[in-house]
Amino acid sequence: MSAFDLLKSFFVYSDLEKRLLEDYGDPPLIVKHSQIRKISVPLEQTSSTSSTTTTTTTTTTNNSPVKPSTQLTLNLRVVHIRHYRGHKLPPLPLVLCLHGLGGQLNQFHDLIDHLTHFAEVVAFDLPGHGRSQAPTEWAAYTPEFLTRTALAVLQATADEPGREVVILAHSMGCMLATAVARALGIRCLGIIAICPPVDIEPGLAALQPKLGYMPTWMFTVFRNIDKLGGLTSPSVERMISPHTKGTKESQTVREKQLRWNLQVNAVAWMKTAYYLRASTKEDWAKVECPVLLIGAEDDAVTPPGNVKTIASWLGPKARSTMLHPAVAPKEAIEALPMNAGKAAQETDEPISSSSSDASSSSPVVTPKDDNEEEPIEPTILHDAGHMCLVEKPEVVSGLISDFIAKYVDVKLSLGWQLAFLASKKDKWSLKNENKWRQVEAVSDLIEGTHFRAMKTLRQDDAEHSPSRVEALYPDITDIIDISRETPPYDPSTFTHIVYHKFPTVSKLPPSRDEVSRYIALVDNILQRNPDAVIGTHCHYGFNRTGFFLCCYMIERLGFTIKKALLAFRNARNPGIKHSHFIDELYVRYEL
Repeated sequence: MSAFDLLKSFFVYSDLEKRLLEDYGDPPLIVKHSQIRKISVPLEQTSSTSSTTTTTTTTTTNNSPVKPSTQLTLNLRVVHIRHYRGHKLPPLPLVLCLHGLGGQLNQFHDLIDHLTHFAEVVAFDLPGHGRSQAPTEWAAYTPEFLTRTALAVLQATADEPGREVVILAHSMGCMLATAVARALGIRCLGIIAICPPVDIEPGLAALQPKLGYMPTWMFTVFRNIDKLGGLTSPSVERMISPHTKGTKESQTVREKQLRWNLQVNAVAWMKTAYYLRASTKEDWAKVECPVLLIGAEDDAVTPPGNVKTIASWLGPKARSTMLHPAVAPKEAIEALPMNAGKAAQETDEPISSSSSDASSSSPVVTPKDDNEEEPIEPTILHDAGHMCLVEKPEVVSGLISDFIAKYVDVKLSLGWQLAFLASKKDKWSLKNENKWRQVEAVSDLIEGTHFRAMKTLRQDDAEHSPSRVEALYPDITDIIDISRETPPYDPSTFTHIVYHKFPTVSKLPPSRDEVSRYIALVDNILQRNPDAVIGTHCHYGFNRTGFFLCCYMIERLGFTIKKALLAFRNARNPGIKHSHFIDELYVRYEL
């Protein structure tokens, strides 16, 4: 690029930059729940020039004066999304999102969208970032002030004092997470640290002393040089994995990253970077809650080896913790039929016959020994860069869900919550029967497979009974019933369809062992009859059914995750409904 083009870039946006800046880029979910809120945060030192600072004098309980405190009142963009079913559930922790240097809460959008299905979420733009006010005081950019800002946001959004918190942090946000966790004490139940730093990058470390007196125009020159090249500029390349280049998904991610880079407030970035320091070995060692560390193979900002280094720094409570059984809640188990588990407790094998005992069901899952501990292993994502939370949102979401349900609080599991709510009502109440009737009975044959997906049958039903299925779908040779309950039909009334009972727990993604046994069962069926057409059903035939079928397509038929999900959706619209089932597929088959 010529000197003229470089000079021009200082004053004129390119066509691509103009297009990206036409709107701020807030996703609809963020727009709906965003507010600019006035948050007062204590300053370490007073500033006589600030029009937003106020000084107040407080007293102790014995009326003796204490040191005046200086408050800086800021207009911060805060997103607060309450769990839409929270009022029907036991008290739940909330999730606090902390972004990194030059970032904004929009970078968490995909994860926030996932989390809101089972948790209350709070996210905010740090001072001078995103849509939040950029204060003039240098002290407003210190790590201590940013930590107090996070605590002040929590205090302003929590409905009751003492609310328990799970921290989700990215990059520099991980440094704040350790400080916030220490301030919260036992209220902090867990930390998810994505691409955490262990030190300051050498280039930035060399620049830090100069940022205190560097003119803004000089820093702007460096920024303009860094963003030359648009979607392939150094400012974008260092954040995104090169393995995704050329794909449609990469184009979208790169446009987002370039927009975020263009929206950075130069002065705020300089002041924040000036005070930036990494959490030390001692800082991490003081964390006493479970910690999930996620790195990215192609991260050019925070090397993937950081997660293993930090894992070695963590104290014993953060590295491993008591196991929480990710099973249906006690209320849901108690609501099962009295004979649930009887036959399956006697054998581990699925029941296969044309006249199987209809009362067979899977055993109730019992919790593991309360004293059993399991280490929390750090994860490094393949083909992902520093913005892996945007590049691989399904995988990251799945990892977060697994971690929270297993190590933090099983109640923060969509499966647990759905089971809890389901336990409060009869599956065959009028409401649920009407819902069942509105669901398509049997799907088309899934392209490239031997599968049809179904909803459960009902004996003597005019539209979907054993006799009707055999009459309307003569190609079906076998039915695998994966529901846990005694089926509401008599399998012995099938005349040519072979019935197989393969009980699994509802609302929870099938375990790896269950998937292996399901695949073995299908293999046996096809070995017996290579032309078999296999119907699989749970209650409605979307989530567990779709999960098993997608697993078979991936493991046996060579489908990609996306191709398997699409094939199932094309045959049985709208496909797998529960996001945590989809996330689990990505966790199992992409990592």
